[in-house]
Amino acid sequence: MIASLKGSIVAIETDSIVLDVGGIGYQVYVAAPVKDNFHVGEAIFLYTRLVIREDNWTLCGFDNKESRE
Repeated sequence: MIASLKGSIVAIETDSIVLDVGGIGYQVYVAAPVKDNFHVGEAIFLYTRLVIREDNWTLCGFDNKESRE
């Protein structure tokens, strides 16, 4: 499982952000209230949950452990 990510934001999309972590861009889906606090170029830390389904892998980001649970 990917438990957390720390990196810089390279793009903010409708329902997700793209986070550069060591040269790899991760698309992380975040709730609007969380996303609205971010800006491109900002360094952030997110707790994450990787949801694996038969036809899709989704990485969801949260600003604290309680929200992730």
